[in-house]
Amino acid sequence: GMIPNFQDAILNIIESSGSGKANDDNWLHLLHEYRRKRFIFYGDETWLNFAAPIFKRHEGTSSFFVADTVEVDTNVTRHVEPELARSDWDVMILHYLGLDHIGHSSGPKSPLMPAKQREMDNVVRVLYERTKETDQRRMAADPTARPTLIVLCGDHGMNEIGGHGGSSPGETSPALIFLSPSMTWPRTTTTDTVRVINQIDVVPTISLLFGVPSPRNSLGNLVPELFASLARKSLYVHARMRLIGRLAMIIAMEWIRALQLNANQIRSMFVSLWHGWDTRCLEGRDLATVDCATDMDEEADELMAPHGSDDISHRRSSGISFVHRHVRGMGGISLVLMALYYVGLFASSYIEEEHQMWYFIVQTIWLGQAMLACTSMRQLRQPMLLVYPLVQMVLLRVLRTWNQTGNATLSGRPRKYSPLPTLGIMLTLVVTGGAVLLYKLAYELDSTPDMPGTLGHAIAQQFDRIHLARIAYLGVLMLLLIAGMPSSFCRSMGHVRQRTQRLQLGLVAMTLLLLLLARLHNVFVFVLFGAQLYLLVRYTRLLQMLAKPSNATIGLAFNVAIPTLALQHAAFFALGNSNALSSVELNNAYTGLTSFVPAIVGLLTFICNWSGPIWWTMAGMLAQSILAESEAATTGGSSNEHASLSLYTSTHSIDDARKHGASRLFFSVSLLCLSIAVTVLRYHLFIWTVFSPKYLYQAFWMVFHLCASSWLLYLGR
Repeated sequence: GMIPNFQDAILNIIESSGSGKANDDNWLHLLHEYRRKRFIFYGDETWLNFAAPIFKRHEGTSSFFVADTVEVDTNVTRHVEPELARSDWDVMILHYLGLDHIGHSSGPKSPLMPAKQREMDNVVRVLYERTKETDQRRMAADPTARPTLIVLCGDHGMNEIGGHGGSSPGETSPALIFLSPSMTWPRTTTTDTVRVINQIDVVPTISLLFGVPSPRNSLGNLVPELFASLARKSLYVHARMRLIGRLAMIIAMEWIRALQLNANQIRSMFVSLWHGWDTRCLEGRDLATVDCATDMDEEADELMAPHGSDDISHRRSSGISFVHRHVRGMGGISLVLMALYYVGLFASSYIEEEHQMWYFIVQTIWLGQAMLACTSMRQLRQPMLLVYPLVQMVLLRVLRTWNQTGNATLSGRPRKYSPLPTLGIMLTLVVTGGAVLLYKLAYELDSTPDMPGTLGHAIAQQFDRIHLARIAYLGVLMLLLIAGMPSSFCRSMGHVRQRTQRLQLGLVAMTLLLLLLARLHNVFVFVLFGAQLYLLVRYTRLLQMLAKPSNATIGLAFNVAIPTLALQHAAFFALGNSNALSSVELNNAYTGLTSFVPAIVGLLTFICNWSGPIWWTMAGMLAQSILAESEAATTGGSSNEHASLSLYTSTHSIDDARKHGASRLFFSVSLLCLSIAVTVLRYHLFIWTVFSPKYLYQAFWMVFHLCASSWLLYLGR
């Protein structure tokens, strides 16, 4: 009877031990203790985690194995008829999960949804008819017998993509029906307004119907339509008792408001920290790009001295001047954008629509680079400096429309584009790529059984989806093991440039895994990611040509690191994710599994939802490696291969230290600002529905970055 909070979603998983929850103050415990009611239960095993000792008979089904939409309900329905024929129980609870699993798997518009709804209608029909027959026999034999009440309700709804956990009307407006074949109900018509009942009103209503007190923490009211025959005096006494309870809550809230005075001290601490960080930035202590640009000018002067052509010298100096302005300009733009991001963490509406900010940041970065290219177009005569950023902006615009993310677009039907037949991008990995392709075709055929078949679908039907997924897992694992071999072993095999090759192999293997776990309509998104990576590398290589000194890549490292960091976040939202629990992808986390294995499902769930950031983290490391290797080859030349390799390793070590240091600073400051925000706004209206999910997501971002950077540093050694 309490108002549900965001923390309940986490506590229901953490508090999985049911031994200490059976005696909690809830309507189940009160009915069992005060009225000696006998319970039986079949369905979602979550009930057994807190009330197993109460149930005389029970059987649980896994609520996390969302790939199962048939057996999960069949295992409940098969108990209905036998239990209705018995008389050794008083309360039967049935919790069906099939509709919820279909929603997670393919959304509310799935072709599987109508058949499942008809199945549930049949279950209600059986319950109603059998109850009617039983009540007639009982009440004929015993005039004092009470009629049976059937309560049909949903624990949540779903949004337009089948998720739940947010605050949209579709997620928070499940159906609730009270049925009894032995009672007379007021007649209604199709034009009558549907009665809205608060969720917290259900518990006190059921408690009073069974003649037990409401749980002490219950905040709801009675549903008056169910108590039309109750004396006015009884209703008055109940209303007075509810008023006393609410007065106690008001007194408690006044005590809580007194604690809010401490929020001013926290706000003062934040302002002090903010001004201190802003001062460091203005003084240049955190802008390594300033030193890089100065060193590039000095090295450029030395390299230009032997050349006698004034035209070549002029163009070379124009190129280095452009790179100098580029590094300074992008550093300033990035600082302003990051400052806006940190400030936005204190606004609930911003957190709900954070994807808009990251799309804006990425587009601003490319627009800034295009504007810098326009200012030097005449001197440099390099039109591709303008073309690459503009194409990047077009690609991001396509990604932005691929999946509609955020509360502003959940009310409409999400756009889904048909996947293009382009899974052959990894032709060199025939076995693993073929397994992924066949799995996707088989999944599409199973999800839409009325779709016209093709040759690919005919081939896919000959294979088992579970086996195909496991073949793909095995192939990806083998490729990652090869990519993760120690550097000493690779060097002994004669691979001088082993770093880039290993990173390429690792990215290919991870791409195959992400394609396997991606939603079907998101497969083509990874092709767009590849195009963005190609343009980013080509653009930065062009900047390298304009600034030849050996340490140019140290300054240009941020030209890859900053867009990569922004693209990680943009990719997270471009794949349909958000800062709400309702967008968490669960269905594909069971790819290749036949049962619920918490460790494996947890890992696959993380990979499914962080596939975009995972891909861009590896792609950013690969881009850095390609650019550093290109710089080393250009500087060292073919005459001194060992010196070139040493220069390449040294340059890359500096790049890695600067890049990962800047990334850690960003994520650390983000988590710090958000920690301050949730502390200051801990009494905000949306603290549990907006700020708490965002805080969990931000913590996952921090853990993801630390783990990914450590693994990639090992892979790139």
